[in-house]
This record gives sequence, C-alpha cells and structure tokens, in this order.
Amino acid sequence: EIIAACTGRLSAEMEHAWLMSDDEAAELAAQRAGFVAILEAVMPAEGGRAVLAQRIEAKFAHERLLNTAAFSSDAARADWAARQARVYVTQCKALLLGG
Repeated sequence: EIIAACTGRLSAEMEHAWLMSDDEAAELAAQRAGFVAILEAVMPAEGGRAVLAQRIEAKFAHERLLNTAAFSSDAARADWAARQARVYVTQCKALLLGG
C-alpha cells in the first residue's frame, strides 16, 4: 500500500515539475522509476487492479495538494498544501536507498 501510494505521489511530483519547468523533474522521474520497479516486484498477482487504484488515488490527491500550493489565492491554504506535499514526498524518498 505505501509503495503504491508513493509511486502515485512521485508521479504527481514529476508531472508537476514538468508543468512548472522545474529542474528537479529528471531526478523525480528517476525516483518514480525506482518506486515503479519496487511496486512491480512486490505486487501480488491477483492484486493488480487494487494496487493500480491505490496508486491513482494517491496521485490525484497529491496533485490536488501541489495545485493548491502553486495556484491558490489563499496564502495560508497554499502554505499548508505545500507543507503536506513535502511531508508525504519526504517520507516516500526515505524509503529509497540514497533517498
């Protein structure tokens, strides 16, 4: 479950970095690829649909945080969303060797 969620979160981070022309996009793509590889290695044979659903749900939730952080006119809400997104991604990156 955590690997699926992190794969989704890193997908959202990578796409957001592309959208914002962030130099970190390549590094995020590499980290996302690491999570994809781990997910494929540990995913149960019959659990593919459920794992994909978790991944997509996490991606869209994280995407909402990133969009709120970048585009909200409410500064307090934008700051909160940015902090939340950072916490989630930091937790995910800590799972990767060298993360």
